[in-house]
Amino acid sequence: MEATNYSYPGPEPVEQESHKSFKIYIIIGSIVLALFLLWSAGYLDKKEHQPITYEEVLQVSNDNLDPVPLQNYFVEQVAAGVNDDKTRSAIYWITHRYFDNGGNIYEISDFIEAHPEISFLKEAELIYPEQFQKIREKKVPKTYSFDSLYAMLAYYEVIDKNNYGDIAIWGLAANKYAELTLWSIPEDETKIDEEYLKSYRQLRSRSEYFIERINNFINKNTQETNTLADLNNLKTVPTDDLLVGLNQYASALLILKGTGNEARSNFSPFQIFEFNSEYAKANVPRLYLFTNYLFATSLAYSGNTSKAEVAIPLDRVVAYVRENQNQGPATINRILSSKVNTERGVFDYDVTQILAAAHPGFKGWLLDSGWTEADFQK
Repeated sequence: MEATNYSYPGPEPVEQESHKSFKIYIIIGSIVLALFLLWSAGYLDKKEHQPITYEEVLQVSNDNLDPVPLQNYFVEQVAAGVNDDKTRSAIYWITHRYFDNGGNIYEISDFIEAHPEISFLKEAELIYPEQFQKIREKKVPKTYSFDSLYAMLAYYEVIDKNNYGDIAIWGLAANKYAELTLWSIPEDETKIDEEYLKSYRQLRSRSEYFIERINNFINKNTQETNTLADLNNLKTVPTDDLLVGLNQYASALLILKGTGNEARSNFSPFQIFEFNSEYAKANVPRLYLFTNYLFATSLAYSGNTSKAEVAIPLDRVVAYVRENQNQGPATINRILSSKVNTERGVFDYDVTQILAAAHPGFKGWLLDSGWTEADFQK
């Protein structure tokens, strides 16, 4: 007999009511479970594609994919009152993007404007107000310029003042101030007046200040053997930051030497760069080429471009670029493009020519990579 043909006169049996309620619970439960599974799938998919550790957000930024996760990391650290080695590393790499994105200072200034949690960085505007006025008026190009470089240095000053600086910040500030000291020297000596000398001394003193910051850091961390080898065991600074800081520090020492000034250091620039080359090979291989090319260009700026000196880093550079021509780092392209770009410093066209004149192997690689003899005559 079909159950549906049975008619019960009066209230529905209790068993039937319970059965309906049970079915409703099953339906509701199924809907909730389905929604949860959909949410979980979306969440996990998002998690899968979102960097979650400091190392991951740093990699995303350094690969020039997206600076936002690293920026958010720094803002969150500051807001939470955390100032550790990773916090300091984060602000260094956030600002360092200026040197990787072609000199676009607006990426940094816009980031600071958008986050009141880090408004202390706006103090930089008081250090070089003329440059920041131009930035506000969008009169500074999005390519390398002296105005944007001065703004970068103002940020470094404020970062250091607020105890967010590490050896990488100090090294880069020391080196950029040293470069500005060198570039400020006029070819025409009749233009050397009191106003020029005041500016020159200020630039040099700022470079020396940041050099001294690193001197103290090195002295503190080389107590065991009184050699740079002690730094191999340093755990309080990320390896990338340590290498970058030491590279820029050694370069600053050589560039100041090129201006006729010898800054104090317990280790020679040659000793530091030799340590850096081995350290890069063992710990930060992606910066091995840049480390040795910076060594070579710094020698050029120091005025010491003898074949014996320059051959040490350039032999390594040539061996590396020959082996990695098709899959090497951006440094290779920036060297080759120096003849058409307007960069100063490491990838300056004049410096590339100086190194080529001092090292036949380096010149040979440039020629094999598309340069012509005419490119060395300009």
